[in-house]
Amino acid sequence: MQKALKQILYLLEKLSSKPRIDGLEIHDGGLEYVFLEEQVPRTAAVRLPPGVFENGKLKNPEQFSEALGRLHEIVAPNDPGKLLRVTLVLPEGLVYTQSFEIPNVGEDKLEEAVTLNLQMISPMPIEEANMSAQIISETQDQYELIGAFANRASIAELKDTLAKAHFIPVAFECSAFALARLVRRFVKHQAQSVLLLETSSDGLSLFILREGTLHFSYFRSWQSIRGEAQSIPRELFDAIVVQETRKVVNFAVSKFGEAPAELWLMAGGFEKEIAEVLGTNFSFKIFPFVLGSYPNVAQPFYASLGATLRNWEEEQKRFASINLGGEDLSNEIKEEQILNFIVLWRNIIVGVLAIILVAFGLSATFLVKQSNLLTQTASSFTPRDAGSDYAALSERADEFNALVRAIREVKQGNLPWQPLLAHLFSVMEEQQITLRAIEVQSLYDPIRLGATAPDNQAVTKFKNALSDDPKFKNIDLPLTQIAVLGSNSVSFNVTFQFVP
Repeated sequence: MQKALKQILYLLEKLSSKPRIDGLEIHDGGLEYVFLEEQVPRTAAVRLPPGVFENGKLKNPEQFSEALGRLHEIVAPNDPGKLLRVTLVLPEGLVYTQSFEIPNVGEDKLEEAVTLNLQMISPMPIEEANMSAQIISETQDQYELIGAFANRASIAELKDTLAKAHFIPVAFECSAFALARLVRRFVKHQAQSVLLLETSSDGLSLFILREGTLHFSYFRSWQSIRGEAQSIPRELFDAIVVQETRKVVNFAVSKFGEAPAELWLMAGGFEKEIAEVLGTNFSFKIFPFVLGSYPNVAQPFYASLGATLRNWEEEQKRFASINLGGEDLSNEIKEEQILNFIVLWRNIIVGVLAIILVAFGLSATFLVKQSNLLTQTASSFTPRDAGSDYAALSERADEFNALVRAIREVKQGNLPWQPLLAHLFSVMEEQQITLRAIEVQSLYDPIRLGATAPDNQAVTKFKNALSDDPKFKNIDLPLTQIAVLGSNSVSFNVTFQFVP
């Protein structure tokens, strides 16, 4: 059933048009915006006053909202109420990433296994975290994934502030994924293992890419380097670049058994100086990263451009790209496409039904006239002939009436889904049960429910509540389907049937 639902959603996506999704990067120093106009990138930027963001955390929502208003005026000067949909690149200090491995548990259990592992390695309490993961490699025995984590309250605050300024974020990611996407698109011939170094207004970032896929990201802010000083001396800057690069190279050697073969620089005009420093300390090849196709896009806009290309890049089929906005945001565009599709076909169906209704009306009028005509004709026949014709017409009328009754019985026999499901959800709410998944074939077949509960006692109470309720039967809750989660809560699967 889930596979069929995915195929339906894929069909709806292909039949409906995709809205434009732009790229917006937020960092301590400002906002960078990129949108495509006839496949040509256009840029816009707004500087932020000091203190609006500190280490990725929003400290002054009012000034941030004012900056978003100015940015909206630049991007859509003639339409102040226009909704601008964006892939949002979060500040580096707000996002934590970590790679992990899981055994190959099969397609049907992949998402559940990934969720459980994310909860186990989360650097913050899971109820306070937005978390997401994507596959970076796989073998016959295991998957390797990279997970990302961000504070849920910070994401919600950013989303609300953006929405008030008419920006609708459809995905949240960090610059590491956006820049990796940019390298995949524009660096056609790269080594198997590549080190990407970026200097921005916030700090120094280093990323390990293998076969074009992000495997590791590292960030160090300028503030942590300079401390209370106002600037960073050149000698200290060179030493920090070498020191942090060596850390990441050593990690790559211990993790993958080899050092990166190439290093690509995004240094905002300082590529030559940094290349000279690194060239005397490392043996890998060093290249400046240049966008040959888009020479009008400067390095500060690279992450925003990568975010813009997210919607144009062919995403993995089985596991979506990183999205730290939560499930509701990750599905927002698909929901809009489905809604547009439904509206289109709703109008078509209403028109067809109207035509059918008119046709039925004309047919009914014709049949009434024919019935009256037949009655008048039958009354003029001799008793013996009239009786024969009347019997034939009566037989046809009985067949017609039988069909009408059959249709009415089928219509009245439709089972009420909404009351039964509403009753189920009320029982779950009373027992503090949280729904994870539900599989329903029909109201006559067993229903499989996946959920979480605060503890094992709550699971037992929920099973007893179902057993005592006359609207449920054949309750089956195997002990093997109960698992303890990292937060001391438990997950379980239960099957039952509704009593119509």
